[in-house]
Amino acid sequence: MVQIMTGPEALDRELQDHHRLVIICNDMGQPVRSSTAEIHVAVHDINDNEPVFSETVYNWTIKENNGVGDVIGRVVATDRDSVRPMTHLRLCLNDFVAR
Repeated sequence: MVQIMTGPEALDRELQDHHRLVIICNDMGQPVRSSTAEIHVAVHDINDNEPVFSETVYNWTIKENNGVGDVIGRVVATDRDSVRPMTHLRLCLNDFVAR
């Protein structure tokens, strides 16, 4: 006899990134003999979530004599698709006007 089991919904790596299945096979003999196997399933991610910034607007004041490499502010973003912190952000100065 073969039984097929299915889950209630699709796999989602953000909810659970791995699953462990235990398979038990019984024969129909006397005495009944059985064997067990384990399957470890790693759920790979698809990029289905966008990064989220901790603020919607960042306002910084920059002194005219700041040195090269001086920190003028910090931007924090998280991404549910990533298990590591966001480390690569691209900054574009749009509509920048020198006065």
